[in-house]
Amino acid sequence: SHSAHIEEPVEVYSDYDDDFFNALPSLDVVDALIRYYFDYCNWVYRHVSEKPFLDGWQRYKSGQSGDRIVLATACILMCIALRYLPVNHPLFERLGSVPAEELSNRYHILMRNVLKRHRERAESLTRTYTLALVELLLAQSHYLAYSKEDPEEVWKLAGELVSIGTAMGLHRDPGKHKFERTVAERRRWAWWHIITFERWQAFMFGRPLHVASH
Repeated sequence: SHSAHIEEPVEVYSDYDDDFFNALPSLDVVDALIRYYFDYCNWVYRHVSEKPFLDGWQRYKSGQSGDRIVLATACILMCIALRYLPVNHPLFERLGSVPAEELSNRYHILMRNVLKRHRERAESLTRTYTLALVELLLAQSHYLAYSKEDPEEVWKLAGELVSIGTAMGLHRDPGKHKFERTVAERRRWAWWHIITFERWQAFMFGRPLHVASH
């Protein structure tokens, strides 16, 4: 099936979203929060593949690519890290006196706005279907579950992830489609995270499953 061969494009944007970028704290603080996420916040939910994201983030910071999914992922990783940081962590001094909850909510809104612009500027919605997008939405599910915001939004996100995952063919064994080993592994991780999240939400809401067990 053609859907199993969706490539991972490296998006190159001619311009950067200065309005979004300027809403971030200083880059060393962003980097410290991202590092904290990978070191301490993903023992249970390893949603974001570290190397591909950090490579993309390096390209973003060095001016090589204004990839909005990379920027949105940086935002959501900050949100999660802020929720896990101990109260007396020195990073808070550098973020001013704003409470962690308020900061994380602020960067979550920023993440949503970056994603919205990414989708609005795409040639078609399916052009946005990449593993990086799936990992971003899975990380958002982690944040929403932690922050206990609107549960209906979490349910909607589960359905969206199943739709995108099946459109990308993540439910098929990537080993049979000659994917490079690290890509195959990343696709498997993404699909099982989607299913785990979707099953848990269906159980919590007492609603039918999106995907049959077989």
